[in-house]
Amino acid sequence: MDPVGPQNLIHVHPVLDLQVARAGTVTAEWGVFWRTSLDDGLYRLSGGVFRTGQRSRALRREHTRRYCVVDDHPAHHGVGERCATSYAHFFPGPFIKETPPGKEADYFTIWVAYEF
Repeated sequence: MDPVGPQNLIHVHPVLDLQVARAGTVTAEWGVFWRTSLDDGLYRLSGGVFRTGQRSRALRREHTRRYCVVDDHPAHHGVGERCATSYAHFFPGPFIKETPPGKEADYFTIWVAYEF
């Protein structure tokens, strides 16, 4: 869950999953981004321009941290459910700070999926 899409990025994304119970996991993720070209900007997930590359020559990184808890109950008699909560924080790097607004961002998500 990042505010930028995959275009013009090098993205390193280590993930740690811990099985804390038979039906539950905790995940910690860290995403680090570098622009691949100084002549290009950053893009939204939809593909539209998020920030042009015209106001900054910074190539250095932006990064996110994400934490997720999943309660996963396998299907019993044909019905199962999966509940997850996720929190992510985006830390702006030099490029975002030099192309205002250079703010940090927080994301919180809850979802439930049912399997029949």
